[in-house]
Amino acid sequence: MRHLPNLTIAALLDHAEARLPPSRVPAARAYLADAGSRVTAVEMPAPQGAEEHAALGAILGLEMRERATVLAVVQLPAGDGLVALHGLDREGAEVARRFVAPRHDAEARLSTR
Repeated sequence: MRHLPNLTIAALLDHAEARLPPSRVPAARAYLADAGSRVTAVEMPAPQGAEEHAALGAILGLEMRERATVLAVVQLPAGDGLVALHGLDREGAEVARRFVAPRHDAEARLSTR
């Protein structure tokens, strides 16, 4: 669990993007933030079709209620090597979306210097 000062949907999207592994599309994950700005990462299976996507949404809704989530970011593979970051409000409605590409190893090495 991490504390994120100044909790906004943009800050939570940045938090999720900063944790993308270099050179590969990561598994599905959700970052759930409570009113105290504490962020918990939850690993999830990547949905393979509409039924699995609906089931994942239901499970995520339960997790959000259980953890008193006020903002969430769901990270899903988007195809073509991209990752989709979906920002959700406390009701589970999408309020932001960002598509990003994981950095390549050379870019990761350069950005850490």
